[in-house]
Amino acid sequence: MQELILLVDDKVKLLQGIRMHLEMLNYRILIASSGSEALKILERSPPDLIVADIRMPGMSGIELFKRVRAKPHLSMIPFIFLTALSAEDEINKGKILGADDYIVKPFKAEELVCSIQGRLRRKKELEQAANELHKEKIPQNFKIYDLDISPSSRLVFRSGTEISLSPIEFELLLYFVKNSGRVCQFIQLAQAIYPVSFKPAHLEQTIRVHVNNLRKKLDISQSSKGLITNIRGIGYRFEKE
Repeated sequence: MQELILLVDDKVKLLQGIRMHLEMLNYRILIASSGSEALKILERSPPDLIVADIRMPGMSGIELFKRVRAKPHLSMIPFIFLTALSAEDEINKGKILGADDYIVKPFKAEELVCSIQGRLRRKKELEQAANELHKEKIPQNFKIYDLDISPSSRLVFRSGTEISLSPIEFELLLYFVKNSGRVCQFIQLAQAIYPVSFKPAHLEQTIRVHVNNLRKKLDISQSSKGLITNIRGIGYRFEKE
């Protein structure tokens, strides 16, 4: 089945140009000229991936991202931001929130296609891994410390409180748990969350942002900290139970 992509931007000409290029590559495309319009489309037809401009009148791309991630049935959809080169503060906001990638305007169509293909490929890999877990009858839920993790439904609870994680944050958590007590180097973490054919710019910095976001989300109370330790200059370690 053709993969469905939602494009969100208030610049109609840009939307149409991207749409034509992606349709030539056999993708199905939905377009929205505002964040509120995008939310309505998402409820009717959840896509396989979202590409959204950050700077839009009314609801910004950042706000749209927050709302998408807050909905459990939409939270695992890969999200790529389009942003102006001058919008460094907005890029940083997106990184803090845990967006999957950022494309700086003006950009070449090939750059956007590469990012889309990389994120969709990774999405398929995650879905396949979840299916393999089910086929092999590996327990769908397991517990470590006060964390309850369900790989098949991709849900995480800490002390009974649900924690909303982005796809990358969830993959990082699974990798850390599987390798608890070991130092996980940046290159190992990159291999766990990105397909071989795709790596973001500033890889180490990007992974640091995702790990820091994960640590903040896991540390939901003053009495429940310290699961992930920073090993300076090398990577991180998930403390063994």
